[in-house]
Amino acid sequence: GVLEERDRCLEEAWSRLSAAEERHSRQVAQLHEARDAELGFFSQQGRYAEERLEQRMEAAESTAAARALLLEGESAQVEALSCAQEVLRSELGDARADARGALEEHEALLEVLHREHEVADTQFQQLLLQAEDKQRKLGRLQCDSVLEDIVEESSPNGHASPRSITTRCSTVLSRHPHSLVIPQSDACSPRSSVCLCHSARGMDSDGVDG
Repeated sequence: GVLEERDRCLEEAWSRLSAAEERHSRQVAQLHEARDAELGFFSQQGRYAEERLEQRMEAAESTAAARALLLEGESAQVEALSCAQEVLRSELGDARADARGALEEHEALLEVLHREHEVADTQFQQLLLQAEDKQRKLGRLQCDSVLEDIVEESSPNGHASPRSITTRCSTVLSRHPHSLVIPQSDACSPRSSVCLCHSARGMDSDGVDG
């Protein structure tokens, strides 16, 4: 029952880890896709605006040159054309400012993606630690169950020999060396005493038999 519960918990933990990793990969892929789409959109809009402004400037310059040839004596019209050129230059400056703003937004988006990636990695590590903790707890439960059986069998009415108890203690210790750390408060408990006592008795018996 304990082993089946441990296997079930391990399978559940690994399933959660796999689902979290898959969800994390999917979210990162979606974020990268959205970022690439936005970058492509801003890049296309910037090129379109720049080409349109260049065309308008070329058209304005051609018009200005033609009017200058036709209306050399009319300084007011020349001044108006100069003002139009200044407006176009201002629009070009605004377009460049918008492009810089888009670049800053892109950098901010990359920063957000980086933070989300760090958060996802932290969550994954936490899930991994939780799975390891569950595995250790299951090992302790199994060891406690075995030790309780040893205590019962080593009672005055028990039927187990010191050698068999020593063998079971050694088996449990070899399988779960990190799960059988006995707290200081339990150092004199019946369970600890029985295990240590039978271990000593078992070693003495081995020495005598040998």
